[in-house]
Amino acid sequence: MAKFEIAYTENNIVLLDKDGNKAKGLDKNDLELFAEMSDNECASALRSELRASQSGSRAGVVLVTKMLQMARMDGYKGTCPVEDSVPNEAKAALRDCETLVLRPALMAPLLAKGAKQATADTQVDTEIKKLNAGSSYAVAKGVCLKYFAYTGNLPMHNGKYLTVAAIKKLIENIDRPEQEKTGIAGKLVALSLELRKENSDEGNALQAIAALKDMLAFYTAIEAENAEAAQAAHEVTIVGDVEAQSKAIIDKAVSTMKRAPRPETAPF
Repeated sequence: MAKFEIAYTENNIVLLDKDGNKAKGLDKNDLELFAEMSDNECASALRSELRASQSGSRAGVVLVTKMLQMARMDGYKGTCPVEDSVPNEAKAALRDCETLVLRPALMAPLLAKGAKQATADTQVDTEIKKLNAGSSYAVAKGVCLKYFAYTGNLPMHNGKYLTVAAIKKLIENIDRPEQEKTGIAGKLVALSLELRKENSDEGNALQAIAALKDMLAFYTAIEAENAEAAQAAHEVTIVGDVEAQSKAIIDKAVSTMKRAPRPETAPF
């Protein structure tokens, strides 16, 4: 069953849910039908997008760097192991800082032009949602936070900012623990070390014990199969060696008998 009922007007597409409400998360510009553009207009718009994307990316790095320097982010500075994902708590903290940095930055020009506070609030709310949905700002935000959480460094050098592309390369260049290359066994070792640091409640402990028993049974069965296969191979090797030695002794005896001179027959 379709999630929305779809209808068209002369200038818009209309999406209604099962209760007849318009789709949320979209404004009138998202649903507007637009006329064909010429090839030149398309090319010009795409070039403008490229320039805007670069500017937006750099603006994102600058603003996010300001957020990372706020006291709210101190607890996440260089605390995330490089083999882990940035914790949700760090992302939530950055969103808190965003309301103190990005929101005022977007709000100020609107108020300066005479927009009413309520109107400006609504517009800024919409803009922030769109920026975080998949813009160059969103990419810059994620990359800068990752770099900060892994290394404890700001995306800067000698008072100037690093581009998103450069930050990504620096993240790629961070040494990863060897256990990352050891497959499931290495991950189990890492989990064992992590377990020593974790304070689990009773429910989590019981679930963990059940999971560990299951894994232990699995690997015990594999080890038994490996041992059985190794024993069988060993026995085959021994049998093969005995048969080969026996055959060699018999062949040697037969060969000796053929070469030995026959005794003369005694006269009657």
